[in-house]
Amino acid sequence: MALFVVAALLSLALAAIDAAGAAPALPTAMQLEYQAREVSMFMHFSMCTFAPQGGCEQDTACRKNPASLFDPTALNTTQWIQTAKALGAKEVCLTAHHTGGFALFQSNVTDYGVKESPYQGGKGDIVKEFTDSCRAFGISPCLYFINAWDCWEASRPGVSKESYLQKQLGMLTELMNRDKYGKIDRFWFDQYGFPLPGPNGAPGKTSPTQAPPGLFPDAWSKIVDHVHTGSPGTMMLPGPDGCI
Repeated sequence: MALFVVAALLSLALAAIDAAGAAPALPTAMQLEYQAREVSMFMHFSMCTFAPQGGCEQDTACRKNPASLFDPTALNTTQWIQTAKALGAKEVCLTAHHTGGFALFQSNVTDYGVKESPYQGGKGDIVKEFTDSCRAFGISPCLYFINAWDCWEASRPGVSKESYLQKQLGMLTELMNRDKYGKIDRFWFDQYGFPLPGPNGAPGKTSPTQAPPGLFPDAWSKIVDHVHTGSPGTMMLPGPDGCI
């Protein structure tokens, strides 16, 4: 019976090889590790939480919501992670940098983030609190970071394709600082490999509230190489490690 099962499995495997002789695609070790986490929890916490009517820049206009609006008074990342663990999550992903461009970490690259906010007198670092809490409870830390649509930097006077890209690479470098945050297991790169949406979601168009025309997808190879060099072993999903 066992021999029959083995033979059947072998037949299935051989059948999966196409006429050209190519072997079926198999998951990488990194993808298997990701799949073993089973449950992931997404934490959307950003300027949207505090802006009037929950409005974000991409819903209104760039630079409409000043950093002074961001002022949590009872933030407790330990409670976040305890809740995630009780849910059964093995990974939690935090919006370190969403489409409005607000940075939840101490950044010297952009001038729009917690450093410019009233939170902890401008000294707070929510990404640091988050990653510390993740490790205290054995949770895999994931950071959402959108390179392709940073409303704050895209609307900066004199912005160019290259200056915009350097800002994104610079902020990623800050988040890949393992002395501060440890290893980030996963970056969630939104809009990876796709043209930016235009007004009302029309594909392939640009507007003053979006990244400089023509930046993406050309820049993705530079961003991917930057992460591979700066943080080997960090998964990029959505990204080169598997698009969603």
